Amino acid sequence: MHFSGHADATSLVFEKEDGTAWEVPLPAVAELLQRKSAIRCVILNACDSAKALTEPISPFTIGMEDSIDDDAAIEFARGFYDGIATGLPIPEAFADAITAVKFKNLDARPIKLLAAIQAEADHQI
Repeated sequence: MHFSGHADATSLVFEKEDGTAWEVPLPAVAELLQRKSAIRCVILNACDSAKALTEPISPFTIGMEDSIDDDAAIEFARGFYDGIATGLPIPEAFADAITAVKFKNLDARPIKLLAAIQAEADHQI
């Protein structure tokens, strides 16, 4: 599951049909997604989205611990999905995406990976 947009440490911001913002508490999003066992990776590609996360939402959760430049967020997504498309396991695709951000001379420090089970991180998922 990939969310790309705006957030803060407590909520993801969605847009209603009338164009107004709708802040959804991150714990409510986590509660919904944790019931979906088919979801293996959650990407919260939005500023501060992982700032308050201490536990992953899914076996792999990727989020931003701080503000992130739009170009860095876009480059991360591009690099991550390039890796997934070539068959890399999630941790390796994550590492390749971090490198892709750095290749563009962008700041990758806000990007955080949380893995539910380290042994799972060591296997292809």
